[in-house]
Amino acid sequence: MKISISKREYSQFYIYDYFYGPRKVIRLMRMYMGPTMAVIGLFMFYSYSEQINIYLMSFMLAYGIFYTIKPMIMVMAYRPNDETFSYKLENYNLHIKDRVNEGDISLKKNRLQENKKFFYVKLESGQSIFFPKEKLDKKITNLFNENMIK
Repeated sequence: MKISISKREYSQFYIYDYFYGPRKVIRLMRMYMGPTMAVIGLFMFYSYSEQINIYLMSFMLAYGIFYTIKPMIMVMAYRPNDETFSYKLENYNLHIKDRVNEGDISLKKNRLQENKKFFYVKLESGQSIFFPKEKLDKKITNLFNENMIK
């Protein structure tokens, strides 16, 4: 089975995984901490500029803005290429062949996971291999569900 992943899908996966991948506490921090810190920094600057150190206010404002736009910075910094690869999934083993490499990934060691939009495998090296659900037909989706370790 072959699948093509575009640059746009890489970006969508990164953003979706950044905000909705981790635990709930981290998810809430990533969504709300940056804008909250930026607003508090601005509020402190306009309300208490004589009483509070300007460096503290500047840090809160700068860090809040950075934390808010960090996903966009990372997407712009990481420039993926369109990728086409073939894969075969059977008995908790994922065989992948792209234009350069070919290899097997044990799904018992590197868990196959699922969210609303993607099936994905996080490798030990930190890389992720993902499969957009919208590109998979019903038969392949069932095959992915059968190979997930619950």
